Amino acid sequence: MTDVLKKYLEEIDHYLMAGPESEEILKEIESHILEKTRAREGDTAASHLAETIAAYGDPREVAEKYMEDSHIIAPSFRKRLFRYTWLLFVVHALLVAAVYLGGGEVRMFPPLFSVPRVDTLFGLVNRIPMVWVYDFGLVALILFFITQSGRRVRLPWPALRLKARPPEAYRPPAPRPAPLVVGGIVFAGVTAIYLVQGTFLFRSIGPGRTEPLLTGPAARVYPLVILGLFALELVFYALRFWRNTHTLRLTHNLIVLAAVWVLMNVAVPGRAAEVPGIRIPLSLAQFKTVFLLILALIVFLESVAIVYRMVRSRQKV
Repeated sequence: MTDVLKKYLEEIDHYLMAGPESEEILKEIESHILEKTRAREGDTAASHLAETIAAYGDPREVAEKYMEDSHIIAPSFRKRLFRYTWLLFVVHALLVAAVYLGGGEVRMFPPLFSVPRVDTLFGLVNRIPMVWVYDFGLVALILFFITQSGRRVRLPWPALRLKARPPEAYRPPAPRPAPLVVGGIVFAGVTAIYLVQGTFLFRSIGPGRTEPLLTGPAARVYPLVILGLFALELVFYALRFWRNTHTLRLTHNLIVLAAVWVLMNVAVPGRAAEVPGIRIPLSLAQFKTVFLLILALIVFLESVAIVYRMVRSRQKV
């Protein structure tokens, strides 16, 4: 075997996931290439083999042709993947909430649902997305082993007798000019107030008199953060006129989650000024934490919904 043919077969083997059958597949490919070369050129010189290999196809595409009937998870099980994940997630999330409310921890064997102690609201909300990812991976792993076992398994699912609808192609909603124009005008006006006054959050202290709602560095930093998030929304909304794709929406959500993580880990000195007749039970830092956690949860669930609809309609990101 020449080096050029050996290298080509090694590249194909890199993409094959056929287990013990890989060796037979590689021998079959090698035999086809040698036979084609002899039939065309009369020998198997390295230069002639290189021409046959170039015409035979890209190593990855060749490997995929031999793996068309090989699945990591059987197609009949894929529709169960998200269903079982959400059922498992409900049980798991309730256990996490019970641990937070009742204290202590939950330990089981095997440790599929071991829930460590959760002492803070931040810890609770921060753990919920990780619980969903864990449950998704657990269900996918079980379905993988069932598929690879080769056994015919009928997975249970309650018959709801709902009218089945074929999955429709999932497309992002089309952007409209009006929200972008109105949003741009509002952003420009609020930014102008911020540049002049140093903030745009005020409280009334008398007829025609106002003062900043926040004190200390928070009076300038938090309004600036709000402007930054507002600007991010406008930029990505404008980009959707150019390329309205799932990838763009997921990229936007990833940036928002990264910004939330940064803001969670940055402490800004200051407090909210007291407003007569209004008593807020949360401090400024606590209010920031709750707001960011709710924002992160909304963005995370939206991202999961986008991916789920894309998978269900068999569309690529």
